[in-house]
Amino acid sequence: MNLKSIALSLVLGLSTPLLAADLLTPQAAIAQTFPTGDYASDRWFISIWFEGGSLQYQGIDRSNQATLRLAGAAVSGDSSRRVYTWRNGDYRYQVSWRPSDPGFIRLQVFHPNGRELVNSLLQEIPQSP
Repeated sequence: MNLKSIALSLVLGLSTPLLAADLLTPQAAIAQTFPTGDYASDRWFISIWFEGGSLQYQGIDRSNQATLRLAGAAVSGDSSRRVYTWRNGDYRYQVSWRPSDPGFIRLQVFHPNGRELVNSLLQEIPQSP
């Protein structure tokens, strides 16, 4: 192996982990900020909090007081719009959140066949001091 090959191997060997780290950085940044708190609309009351290493969701249908609690959201989206997805069997519960507008979330619920059952904008309920 000549000096040129060794130099090229070193450059590629050292730069590959850096490239991989750069590709992971956006997802790591996404996972560091969450829409934790309480949010409400006329129909829905949603609480989101971080506990035991996962993002927790509790939803209450105000029309009949039905409650659902889910854990372990999958995170997707990008730095301007994050999407947190919980599953309850084949039903999908999604909360979309924009860090630039942290006082609101969009709740969407999808039937197993993909049909949207809920699409509602909820406003954050400020915490008492």
